[in-house]
Amino acid sequence: MPEPQGTDSARSAFEYDQIGNENGVWGPVPAESTWAHLAAVFSNGTAMYVDGTLEDTAAVATAITARTGSFTVGRAADEDHYYFKGAVDELAVYPRALSLATIVAHAAFRE
Repeated sequence: MPEPQGTDSARSAFEYDQIGNENGVWGPVPAESTWAHLAAVFSNGTAMYVDGTLEDTAAVATAITARTGSFTVGRAADEDHYYFKGAVDELAVYPRALSLATIVAHAAFRE
């Protein structure tokens, strides 16, 4: 989330950056004091879901390869600012893309 005095747009984001190629999707910021289920899928394209609803898609220009650099949650991997101002609960990373049905089931389960 951006600093209130900054010029950035408030948004939820998932990014997978490679040298010379940034893959990212964005969605709305959940209401303050509200939990939301966020899911990103990187497979034959990129998609972001908020509470089981598709919010953004993007083409992936190159194959997504194994990472050798930082994996971060709640901030940009190559920055020492732009920290998430909230709480993260029940983080999960899967070795495969989840289906839409699985994402919707996960979003429904959080309630």
